[in-house]
Amino acid sequence: MTFDPRIEATAFRIWQYCDGIEWNATVAEIADALDLPMVNVRNLCIKRGWSNRLRVMKPADNRYGGVLDSAVEKIAADRSLRRADDDFLDRA
Repeated sequence: MTFDPRIEATAFRIWQYCDGIEWNATVAEIADALDLPMVNVRNLCIKRGWSNRLRVMKPADNRYGGVLDSAVEKIAADRSLRRADDDFLDRA
């Protein structure tokens, strides 16, 4: 295992933040508080064995709150937003 100072510094920032709040946070909250990508926080917490200390994120806790899924469904359902060549689905 190689020592990368940037990874170690990021891990320390995560530990320092979480230790101060008794690990009462989700990965998304940590990422927002420390201005880090959520995937980096998640991966470091897994590698360090900290994941079991964190609150679990519910599907509605994602950064978009399910908004993207509902927007896609509305667009798909609205015939006026479809292109003419999308109507082949109705012919099948």
